Amino acid sequence: MTTTSSSPFIALQAQRTQHATQLSERTKTCEAFSTGLSKTLNSLRNQCVELDKSIAAELEKAGLVEQEAALRKDLKQTRSLKSGQALRLKEHARIVPMQSRSFIKQLLGIGQAKRDAQAAALGERHGLPAHAVTRKLLKDTLSGIQAKKDAIRDDVLQSHSDELHATFLTAAKLATLEIRDLDSLHTYATRAVGRLQLQSTFVDSFKCERDDLHATQRKASDQWLRPLQERQQTLDVQLRTLAQQEKRAARSALLASAGVNDVGATHQLQQKLKELQDKCEFNAVYHTNAGCNAIQELVEGRRVTVSPSAIIDEIQRMHGDDTFGRGAAKGKAALKAGAAQLTESVVNQINDTCHALALAEFRDGTRDIVTTYRQAPLSESRVADLRDMAGTNGLLRPTRFLSTSDNKKEILAYPVDRDERLHCVRVTIVGFSAMKTGSPWQVSGEGQVRLYSTHSCFRVESVRKEAEGIWQVKLREQPVNADHRLASLLRL
Repeated sequence: MTTTSSSPFIALQAQRTQHATQLSERTKTCEAFSTGLSKTLNSLRNQCVELDKSIAAELEKAGLVEQEAALRKDLKQTRSLKSGQALRLKEHARIVPMQSRSFIKQLLGIGQAKRDAQAAALGERHGLPAHAVTRKLLKDTLSGIQAKKDAIRDDVLQSHSDELHATFLTAAKLATLEIRDLDSLHTYATRAVGRLQLQSTFVDSFKCERDDLHATQRKASDQWLRPLQERQQTLDVQLRTLAQQEKRAARSALLASAGVNDVGATHQLQQKLKELQDKCEFNAVYHTNAGCNAIQELVEGRRVTVSPSAIIDEIQRMHGDDTFGRGAAKGKAALKAGAAQLTESVVNQINDTCHALALAEFRDGTRDIVTTYRQAPLSESRVADLRDMAGTNGLLRPTRFLSTSDNKKEILAYPVDRDERLHCVRVTIVGFSAMKTGSPWQVSGEGQVRLYSTHSCFRVESVRKEAEGIWQVKLREQPVNADHRLASLLRL
């Protein structure tokens, strides 16, 4: 594609480059904030871990952990008892009602002294009065222990609140990309410190704050980057549109300079070629030896019809007798019906439409130049003709469909017949008008095959002989009208 310094494409491309630089810088800034936030949150977590350890040590020192565990254990035993019922401690740390279950013992006071001693033992176990220990009193005592634990947590948190506030403030700045006002960030940090007491440990509470801060940063980064990203997407679309327009203009000029002015409508040609190929199963037929030979002879006017049975037989030999069994009968019938419709007229229409479509897509910029390969045996005189044409304006035109491969190694897998009178010639073709072909029954491992029509014309760029005696020929396609008849015939 040719552009000038004043081209709208060049100007838009410069704008896009500048915009991409700005987006890249912002992205790096966001990544730096993200890294900083992760480090700050890691530091904050470590602070919370140390605070939890300090609280645990204080609780252990005050004996609250052991007291709480004993209370919870005894309360669990008394879940079925009434709240105000007096309790006592029996052997094996069993908690039972103060009143004996024996009516006689209770009436006569038998064992009362022992029950009083058991009640006193329960009170002593929890630091309560010797008598009248009830489930309610145990629950109240547990609440008191919890209040003492909260007070210790409050004291520890208060003694480190300034340090925590500073760390939360730093995290908030990083999470919001430092674009919020400082007062609101201070307010957040103060509330975040207070929220550390919402769960049983500071670390558990911190996890909620951590997740919120990460979510806040993702949202802030997205809001900061999205306008630039959307603008860049718009510029990319505009660039592609302009590039396509300039590409089409350059190619239209190239075709005009070559005398190709009457180029058809792309969509109509695409539809026409598809209908022609589908009607006669062209691709499937061509990918058999029998079908390929028949089609080439039809192009050259040396055959009238194609034998459907020969094609079916070949496919079955290659892929097995049951190829068309188990639901494939319709495919067999369609292949036979299509092959029967292959006539010289149909093949010539495909040949003409293939070239016309290539010119239209090349003009539109949707068909690019590709490099394909072919290997063939040529006589001494044919090699001499190619050598004479190398570097000149002379053109070559195929006499039939010119089959080429995308894979250079693939053509080497099928060596040409070694005839002492013929030379092995490997041809590299740079062109645009070849049509892709393929078949569900093509040989396993066969790569992409492209066919040049008889309207394709090539210049010989170079001809050289390698040390092992193989000739290397490079052809480059030249855009021409379908009725161009000044080219020499190319037989490969």
